[in-house]
Amino acid sequence: KATGGIYVMAGSTHEYLTNVYSCTVADNTETDIVGGGVFASLTSINIYNSILYGNDNSDVTTEFAVAQFRNCVYGNKFFYSWLPPTEVSTQIADPLFVDANADDYRVQSASPAIDAGSSLSAPSDDLLGILRPMGAADDIGAYEICEAPSNEVTGLDTTSVSGKYATLGWVNGGDAEGVLLVVKEGGQPDNPTCGVGYTGDAVFGNGSDIGNSSYAVYFGANESLTLKGLTPSTTYYVEAWSYNMTDFCFMEISETISFTTT
Repeated sequence: KATGGIYVMAGSTHEYLTNVYSCTVADNTETDIVGGGVFASLTSINIYNSILYGNDNSDVTTEFAVAQFRNCVYGNKFFYSWLPPTEVSTQIADPLFVDANADDYRVQSASPAIDAGSSLSAPSDDLLGILRPMGAADDIGAYEICEAPSNEVTGLDTTSVSGKYATLGWVNGGDAEGVLLVVKEGGQPDNPTCGVGYTGDAVFGNGSDIGNSSYAVYFGANESLTLKGLTPSTTYYVEAWSYNMTDFCFMEISETISFTTT
């Protein structure tokens, strides 16, 4: 942070083009009179779908540069010399970070960045792996908002276990629309990805593999399941994730148990 966010300098003929897509450049400092967030000199630069906010000296400085900004949110700190930048669908506004003091630069649900981005050169997922877009359009910045439940699954346990079967029960989170049950043989299951709708199947191994043989065995709003197709004398690990089924956002805390078949 102490040396600024993005620094680009090239030749006087502007033959070099730098593209910045879906980035968050925030709270950077620079001891020079310019810089801070983005500094571009003697070059061409396109900044799309990005948040530039709270940087010392300036959020953006262009010096003899050809600059274009599309679908950006930035603070009222902007300096240029020679040519003014081209601006399309930009906003001077507070992006409403979750907690900038703790370096949490995700945005809150009331942020002007939500659904305000363009699909132009937008990545397919965000910095955390959440798929884009989750709403009507891409969110501006490095993060895509995903409204997960605030109540986790509780009471996950087995009510009966045999050689090839296990009956599971649980209590769904109070504000969750459903639960995703993931089972893995011999180890902790992988985490699901927000924005993905998985297919659950009570026959172990037939549902979606969310990674490294971690199989979805249930995806819905019920609170019990009989798991089938198990191997005798084998240990299985189960994770239950609270989900909002509309946009497939899961709570980051899961309920976890293990059991061994007879």
